[in-house]
Amino acid sequence: MTPDDAVVQELEALEQRRCAATAAGDTATLNEIFSPDMLFVHFRGKTEGREAYVAAVEGNPRSIEIGEMKIECFGDTAVMLGKHDITRQNPTRVIDAFGTRVVRKTAAGWRYVLIQVSPSTVQK
Repeated sequence: MTPDDAVVQELEALEQRRCAATAAGDTATLNEIFSPDMLFVHFRGKTEGREAYVAAVEGNPRSIEIGEMKIECFGDTAVMLGKHDITRQNPTRVIDAFGTRVVRKTAAGWRYVLIQVSPSTVQK
């Protein structure tokens, strides 16, 4: 079901907040917006839970530029789909990616439960 404009704005703001925290290595914000049972699936299939992913971001922040997203809601769960570019350091590489983000509405707000990244291309 297509969400109303207020929910779309809320979810877009959440995604912007995640990207800003990831770029800054802001582990407090990431721990706040990621569900304790969150799962991250990397573009090569490696999976990590919240603790491992947040520790990896702290040691090697990356910038994320978000493209247009499609957002669908299913009760207290929303799925955000769309392209984004990820720039990582050490060594520097840019990943032209397509991401799936699943968030769940809790009493404390929307929390990420799954993020999966699939590359379109990798530039060296």
